[in-house]
Amino acid sequence: MPDAIKWLAYALVGRVFHLPWLLRLVTGLLRRYPALNRLTPGPVMVSRATLYAAMARTADFSHAAHLPNLPAGEFVIGFDDGPHAAADRAMLIDWIKRASPPGSAAAAESARHLDALRHDGRECIDLVDDYLVWVVWSELRQTLGTQASLLTNGTPADDRALLMELRFIGAHLVTGAVAPKRVQQRADDKAHALRKRVERVWPDQAGQPGRADVRRNAVGMMWVGHPATVQAGALAIQELFSRPDVHRTLSDKAQSLGAGAWSDAAFRLEVKQHIIELLRFRPVFPLLPRLVLRDGWCDIGGGQARAVEAGGSVVLALVGAMFDPDAQWAPDTYHPTRYVEGWARHCEDEYLMFGLGARHCVARYLVIDILVSAIIGLLQLPRLRWAGRRLLESRITYDGVIITRMPVAFDPLG
Repeated sequence: MPDAIKWLAYALVGRVFHLPWLLRLVTGLLRRYPALNRLTPGPVMVSRATLYAAMARTADFSHAAHLPNLPAGEFVIGFDDGPHAAADRAMLIDWIKRASPPGSAAAAESARHLDALRHDGRECIDLVDDYLVWVVWSELRQTLGTQASLLTNGTPADDRALLMELRFIGAHLVTGAVAPKRVQQRADDKAHALRKRVERVWPDQAGQPGRADVRRNAVGMMWVGHPATVQAGALAIQELFSRPDVHRTLSDKAQSLGAGAWSDAAFRLEVKQHIIELLRFRPVFPLLPRLVLRDGWCDIGGGQARAVEAGGSVVLALVGAMFDPDAQWAPDTYHPTRYVEGWARHCEDEYLMFGLGARHCVARYLVIDILVSAIIGLLQLPRLRWAGRRLLESRITYDGVIITRMPVAFDPLG
């Protein structure tokens, strides 16, 4: 594919992923009229039933579809079922359990940032670079143990360089297939730099084999977990800003609780329910590819099936399944307690954005708690809003699918 066309595709993919209403519209049409699914390049699983059926066929539909988009090397997200995947998943879950209680490190970092803003009198920050990348990293760093402090030389500049490396590698999970040469080279360079950092921290010891599994999962935890969680936080706030009444109610509660907001169990649960609903409307990964391993047939809904050929692909449309009226009552209505009040037929769908079953993303055990802590901090900023007053000023800057700049303003902290 010529590079000029790739630039166009790169911009298009990035834009479409940030138009959730369009994805919901398209997947809704495919769900209502299954025959349209025969016109797509590969079958798209748009209902809960077809999505779950495809997820269960791990021998037919492979996670290897991700492998070309993993510039930092193999990781469990690209492994199919087997001892290798099981061992790495167990290791990651064990690391995540180190965060006790979950979200505590992120809460402490969030509080530190608020204290700094109160001290220096700032009334505007970049939500991504000035806040989210640091709050998310504080929790992920804890899962990697004390050695994580050796990943940088301890200077703010090198700490920031590490977090930028993660951003441009992680974007390739979505855009790797259409990335222009310059974008691909950037991802490769950042991936190489990240691997070198990790190898220095967990080197091969003389006379003792190195822990390749530790290095592999440390690299993966950082370049997948960090940018995706930062993106989730930015998307959740973007969606929250579009619901001013909800935002105002949560903000009033957070500010009345003050420093106790991060530890108040009832408030943390309330914020968690809102985050899950916000990300249902604006998921980080609305579409996931799977590689077809052998010729066969695929259920596309409405009692219809479509032939699939080995080497082709199917798409798991999480954004479609989370708005399936056969699985959710009033799916287009914002209702944060839908999973405890019977608005969903399947309570386990609460975490559908992470996938379900044996192959669900292990991030579900940590990411939501990080976001709860991060967003509680933001809710304490008085009258948090978009920065800038010019009518045509862009509120968000994108690089492909990545949100690279998201300026917000707030009233002075007392």
